[in-house]
Amino acid sequence: MNIKNNLILALDVMSESEAIEICDSIKEYIDTIKIGYPLALAEGLEIINKLKDKFGFNSRPERMQ
Repeated sequence: MNIKNNLILALDVMSESEAIEICDSIKEYIDTIKIGYPLALAEGLEIINKLKDKFGFNSRPERMQ
C-alpha cells in the first residue's frame, strides 16, 4: 500500500453527496479518511465501500472502546 502522507480526513458530514464532493476535492492529497458516525448512520455502512471503490481510499476499521 502506497500512502500519500500521514494525514487523515475526518469526514463528519451527514450525506453521501457532501461526502463525495469533499472526497473529490481532496483525492489528490489525502488517501485515508475517517467516516464519522453521522454519515454512517445517515447513509448506512455501505458508504464505506462506496467511497473506497470510487476514490481508492485506505480502509481500517476503527475499534469501538
